Amino acid sequence: MILKPGVVPWFFTAKLGGCNVFLATAENKRNNPMAIHSNLNSCGNKLDNVWLKGETVVQKLRVAHLDYTLIARVYSAPPAEDKDAN
Repeated sequence: MILKPGVVPWFFTAKLGGCNVFLATAENKRNNPMAIHSNLNSCGNKLDNVWLKGETVVQKLRVAHLDYTLIARVYSAPPAEDKDAN
């Protein structure tokens, strides 16, 4: 999602659980940063999964948005299982 902070300075997401949110900017589009959500969980190993999320976002930027560069990444840990829920 390409943001327009001059129009809307905030954006919100639903509750995150195991997701990563990335921010990217482009030198020629400084007023329009990009927010990217990744919840790719195809790896059983948690560390490999975190790495794969980042690599997937980088590859997609290289293909679709060459001018954008990642500047920040936020990780949301999955919530602890509620053992009393059953």
